[in-house]
Amino acid sequence: MDERLQNAYNFSNYRLTLDATIKVNKLALKNQLIYSKAGGSFVITPELISFVYNLEQMGKTSVVLLDHKENPVRIEDVKEFRETISDQYFSALNEYYVKTVELRKQRSVKAIVGDEDNGAN
Repeated sequence: MDERLQNAYNFSNYRLTLDATIKVNKLALKNQLIYSKAGGSFVITPELISFVYNLEQMGKTSVVLLDHKENPVRIEDVKEFRETISDQYFSALNEYYVKTVELRKQRSVKAIVGDEDNGAN
């Protein structure tokens, strides 16, 4: 096979593997940002965190919120709920950040899939 064709093939394979890994990491983040409480499931977003924080600042200790399927869910302890979703949000985001930084360093398919020591070629 011609060297240019081989290089194009290798780059194409690298990009496909990189894109697939990015999608897997994004899906993992999305899954980590789901929090179940009192029979409901919430997608943790900065907006949800801010909203719950505002409820807490208003002196609300117990509220009914709509989960991601628009089912009403009673949250008995607003402060505990906010702390939990905030911790989970930042933990998931930090893990995603670390994976993204590591992925940016990988320069070969073997390094991306972990078949190569320290990402060296």
